[in-house]
Amino acid sequence: MDIKILLEKEIANLQDYIDKDFFQYDNSKDIALNLANMDAQEFIDKVRKWDFSEMDNAIWHYTRITLLNELLGQEKKLAKDLHNTVEVVQQLWQCIQNKYTYNESKIHMRAFQEGKTTTKRLVVIDKESV
Repeated sequence: MDIKILLEKEIANLQDYIDKDFFQYDNSKDIALNLANMDAQEFIDKVRKWDFSEMDNAIWHYTRITLLNELLGQEKKLAKDLHNTVEVVQQLWQCIQNKYTYNESKIHMRAFQEGKTTTKRLVVIDKESV
């Protein structure tokens, strides 16, 4: 998935939480956060200036490592998709070089998916057989 789309979804989710006043008050610390009635970017700018506790820092490291692992998974998937796309293009180029018809190309691509290949053969037959 596109990172920009993921980011936009996260910002929209954060805005939803802000709009529902989830960040108005922290019950565990018994303090007012005053993070309501603002847009997501204002929220981020305000939180960025906070002094964080050791627990906050642990959560930050957990979140960052989890995010980077997710991105690494996406990168591996994209690399695999790109590799597959290159292989398909190479096989289609082979079809063009072999002057395959459309139907022959479909057969070749099906064979490729099964780990096989195709070839055209010139067969000599007697004239009477034609």
